Amino acid sequence: MALENSSLRGIARPLLLYLSQETGETIYLSVRKNLQVVYIDKIESRKPVRSWNPVGALRRSIALEPER
Repeated sequence: MALENSSLRGIARPLLLYLSQETGETIYLSVRKNLQVVYIDKIESRKPVRSWNPVGALRRSIALEPER
């Protein structure tokens, strides 16, 4: 699934930019892959404290974890 979602990125990019401008926060576009998400685009915040999840990274999806 690499970053071959370029058409999705292109479609979503204006909305990501809008959300970033409106909130001042870092905005991610991700897609689910099994029980993980892969980040396919990101608009960085201009604030001094930032999160670090690179585009292309796989992360466990917290929302999909079973209750403990």
